[in-house]
Amino acid sequence: MVDTKVILSLVANDRKKTIQEFKKFSIEKDESEFLNIEEGNSWTVEEVRSYLEEYLTKRWSGKSMEELINNKDTRGVIIRDLKTNTRLSVRE
Repeated sequence: MVDTKVILSLVANDRKKTIQEFKKFSIEKDESEFLNIEEGNSWTVEEVRSYLEEYLTKRWSGKSMEELINNKDTRGVIIRDLKTNTRLSVRE
């Protein structure tokens, strides 16, 4: 359980004022990009699979998509390699 008294006290000492401030905050419009989403920058599952298969062929001869799926250690090494040697982010 969350102790609401502690959380509310972080905003203001007066409970009524805190609840008013929380309500005000909750209805404010926010245009922030929290996930760095840029239009036209999404990949389909097929595009990702194709890119990974090509990448594996070029840089990791002998590794397969199936091995990436089934072997966490191999997957981690290749993800680190992708992060280091490409402009891809983990999200991509």
